[in-house]
Amino acid sequence: MTMATRPKRFPRQEFTQLQSRIMTDRLRAMSEQVVTVSLASPFGLACVAYAMADVVPRDNLILWLIIAGIGHAMAITMGLLYLRRSRVTAHNSLWMHMFTLRAALIGLSWGASALIIWPEQYDHQLLLMLFLVGFTSISTISNSALRRCVIAAYFGTWIPPVTRLAMTDSHEHQSLAVMMVIFSGIMLATLLRYSRQLLDATRWRFENVELAETLQQEQSRTDSANRAKSKFLAAASHDLRQPVHALGFFLQTLRVSAERPQPDRAKLIEVTRQAQGTLKGLTGLLDTLLDFSRIEAGTIPANVESVAVRPLLHTIAHQFTERAQRKGLTLRVRPCILSVRSNPVGLQRIVGNLVENAIRYSQRGGILVGCRQRGDKLRIEVWDTGQGIPPNELDAIFDEFYQVKTSLPGSEHGLGLGLSIVKQLADLFGHKIEVCSRVGRGSRFVLTVPIAEPEIENPTMGPLTLSAISPAVSGFLLLIDDDDDSLDAQSELLAQVGYRVLTAHSADEALDLLATRSPRLAAVIADYRLAHNRTGIEAIDQICKTIGRRLPALIVTGDTGPHIDEAVAAAGYPLERNPLAPRTFLKKVRILVSRRP
Repeated sequence: MTMATRPKRFPRQEFTQLQSRIMTDRLRAMSEQVVTVSLASPFGLACVAYAMADVVPRDNLILWLIIAGIGHAMAITMGLLYLRRSRVTAHNSLWMHMFTLRAALIGLSWGASALIIWPEQYDHQLLLMLFLVGFTSISTISNSALRRCVIAAYFGTWIPPVTRLAMTDSHEHQSLAVMMVIFSGIMLATLLRYSRQLLDATRWRFENVELAETLQQEQSRTDSANRAKSKFLAAASHDLRQPVHALGFFLQTLRVSAERPQPDRAKLIEVTRQAQGTLKGLTGLLDTLLDFSRIEAGTIPANVESVAVRPLLHTIAHQFTERAQRKGLTLRVRPCILSVRSNPVGLQRIVGNLVENAIRYSQRGGILVGCRQRGDKLRIEVWDTGQGIPPNELDAIFDEFYQVKTSLPGSEHGLGLGLSIVKQLADLFGHKIEVCSRVGRGSRFVLTVPIAEPEIENPTMGPLTLSAISPAVSGFLLLIDDDDDSLDAQSELLAQVGYRVLTAHSADEALDLLATRSPRLAAVIADYRLAHNRTGIEAIDQICKTIGRRLPALIVTGDTGPHIDEAVAAAGYPLERNPLAPRTFLKKVRILVSRRP
């Protein structure tokens, strides 16, 4: 047989943090008032005893004084106990009930005077009622911090005398009872309004304090963000200027070498290779800035699909092996035959950022990338032998613009965005990122992703050859861009791999070109923002309308605004964002021209 659970004496009332702070303030204010009033209570009790000493029995008077004295002593004790507490909000509900009970008991002790020391003479009865009115006024004011205490003290004081007056046969007593009910009711209503005003004033005061604290915290966060962004802009401007400066020297060297009667071919190849390496680093910085901008703008799609891990790791190895070797590090990537549920581009960016971070903070040893299956999850782990991360910085490394301090010679400095992008992308795709580290020994980052059914690898996604990136196309590629450098670079690259290319700066120029030469178009590649507030979507639509058929088309832009994604998706065209690596650009073009309009 199950025993019934004994109910709590006072059900716990839940308060919000603001309500708890208000309640603590009100209880302290009431404790101070109650203690002050109760310390003065002997004078009130002495006045009543003096006035009634000759008209009521002595024993009754002493009994009432003892009852009333105990009530006030209890009030003093309770008030002092609460005032000795620190300003904590715990147990406020219990204290509120205790103070309400205390107010009712003290009111009853004074109201009991109508039962214990009720005089026979009518004038003394009026005098006793006058004492009760005075006590009620002082009691309700001292209890005004809590409305329930005002009500408890009021009914405790007036129920006994009003009941005594109403139960007599005297019209005078009954009239007095009615009058006292009306008078005390008006007083109670007035004091309840006063109590509400006090409560509202207290609430407004704490809300203002809370608002000020919130504003101060926001200001502190804003100042910290501004300082971090200032440091970031300084680092970004430095890291962007350096490769641009180096590229200028490389290009000048190539020009001088090419102008010689017999240029050194090996030297030209070596300088070109160095320039490509510098450009690759610059592209990586721009990719990081673009990823951060797209995350901030919320334009990265959160869709996931089945992604084969082996080709992804192969790409990572191909991308970072040379860079690791330049620092004297060994990059080992263990193959994995499983597939996972993730975003292919986002997953590659996450793992790539982790490997890049490991290379940046490692001066010796190497980096290991491997996978471990745990149930229906795959743990992609990146180990390094770098300087390690202090325990107090483990939570901060995923913050924007945060960089672990290092004094190691030759160490690289990034923008402080790599791990922030990792964390935000992992959260976006529902993945878990963990880190453990020992200072001086190295770190391990673990990305946990759900395992998917294996996919058959697409053979067309292998290494790109000249024939693969330039399939036979019956027609011209039309490039539309109002930037001369971008237009020349893209057209030259496409022409070198075998495409026939037409270029235009606007839709009107493209239409004039079509009217004069009447070429057959295979596809259109247009920048989103064109001159005169025109868009690439408008240019493509105008060209398709003119030739009377829909063409395969690609929109390219460096803008990260979310409205662009919506506009391009509504038009039904694929969208790519600059900067695009040349091989990636050629792959996108190959896919574009393979489509049927």
